[in-house]
Amino acid sequence: RAHRLGPWSRLTIDVETEGDARLLNAAVSTTVSSDAPIAVERALYWGNASGWYEGHDSFGLTETGLTWGLAEGRSGLAFGYQTYVLIANPSTSAATVDVTFVRESAAPIVKRFTVPATSRFNIDVSSEAPELNGERYGVIVNSVDDVPIVIERAMYWNSAGLLWSGGTNATGVKLR
Repeated sequence: RAHRLGPWSRLTIDVETEGDARLLNAAVSTTVSSDAPIAVERALYWGNASGWYEGHDSFGLTETGLTWGLAEGRSGLAFGYQTYVLIANPSTSAATVDVTFVRESAAPIVKRFTVPATSRFNIDVSSEAPELNGERYGVIVNSVDDVPIVIERAMYWNSAGLLWSGGTNATGVKLR
């Protein structure tokens, strides 16, 4: 899609109203390009029939990388944390990635995934690494075959009987 953004202006793009049924309730990543310097961020909000009650936001990254780090992830614990590692592969080749979960009190756990070309890939840590239930950890994502990627982390928790009463997001730190 092409959008015009005038000088000293702001534009919000609601993915679900872009006119493509494939975008409704879909997990997406985006590549944004411009002929002038811009700042880009991604915001996500959730709620119930009463309206939005929580959200999180992360800034856009200006380059891809081969190895990325995330300082925080949590699974289970008192608030039922759910962590997702989100990987964008803007390349035309699939990326094989090793995801290392760096634990506080045990040996790291390494899982391997294939991220299809020009796609976004979500790792639900609770499902893909159930051995981390009840733990806090960091994450290192390395592209084994040197296909450039971008990563971020989304984390949600429950409180006062409300599913996903809170959430946070962070873009990865490029390590290589």
